[in-house]
Amino acid sequence: MALRRRCKLTETQYLNNEGSRWRNLPGDRVRVFLDGVDIGTRAVDFYSAFGNFAAYHVRVKGKRYSALPRDFDRDAKGFAIVDLGSTPMRELLIAPSGTWRAMRLRMWNTGRRDLMGKAIIRYRLEDRPASTWYTLFEGDDLHCSPMHAPNSDESVRALLGFLTLKPGDTDADYFDGYTDRQLAWAKSLECEMLATYADEDGPPLSELVKLNPSESGGRADIR
Repeated sequence: MALRRRCKLTETQYLNNEGSRWRNLPGDRVRVFLDGVDIGTRAVDFYSAFGNFAAYHVRVKGKRYSALPRDFDRDAKGFAIVDLGSTPMRELLIAPSGTWRAMRLRMWNTGRRDLMGKAIIRYRLEDRPASTWYTLFEGDDLHCSPMHAPNSDESVRALLGFLTLKPGDTDADYFDGYTDRQLAWAKSLECEMLATYADEDGPPLSELVKLNPSESGGRADIR
């Protein structure tokens, strides 16, 4: 009895025969950020296997979300943290330098999965040739490999592989739906340079930097 008082004893209850869905009893809680706002903790309905990771399934205002927690990040009370809604889980901001113009890549976790259990990611690639941001590509059709977390460098590289395709890389009709701006991008030097980061053996993503708004052309570490 003394041991039971001092320790929080939990029991794992599996929800399917494969053991890919489970919950801990008496129950876990997780801190939730919705659209960047801390809305407190929510009960974890259950966990599901996602490659080598565990996705948290929680309900907010009656809607169920599925998301991976922030890497190695916990709040002051020890709760894991998940980001839901429109808060980007990855955001790469590239400062203008040499032939580069300012660019921005954002990725969001939609909380949805396809029939194979792959996480579906929304993304947007923008460039700023002058003072205005223009959307080059936007979609929610990136289905991540279950071998990698949706917010991992591997997922970013996979997305860059599609966004930097150029004529000659694939069938010509792939570009039939491209706008003039997208086709100009596909033929640009910036596209060719960014494509080097799509290769798994390419330069580290940490070489990409974010635009420092307080300094013209300032550079800072990737966030």
